[in-house]
Amino acid sequence: MKKILFATDFSSTCSDALSYLLKLVEGEKVSIDLIHVYQIPVSSLSVSTASVINVMIEEKKKSVTNMINELSETIPENIRGENHCVYGVWVSSDINKIAENIGASFIVMALRQK
Repeated sequence: MKKILFATDFSSTCSDALSYLLKLVEGEKVSIDLIHVYQIPVSSLSVSTASVINVMIEEKKKSVTNMINELSETIPENIRGENHCVYGVWVSSDINKIAENIGASFIVMALRQK
């Protein structure tokens, strides 16, 4: 079974890419993991204390986790993999690191922003 890592920024571009991917792998033995690398605004970092920044990161993680879980529901259960919500600065490096850790055969992305 091949493992696919699908990177999303929750844009309509990603929604279209996921729809295309699901049609592409129809009938194949695959597992699709989702990943979103989230950040908090840099301007918030310069004026906040460490404890406030940690709260901001946790609040963002909760929000992103809810969004990625909802997106995961659009993937058929028999090919639905894990969801990965990662706080990071270097999006491409963070995606690549998760891909290596889970043994992804390939990465699919159609990110609108980064």
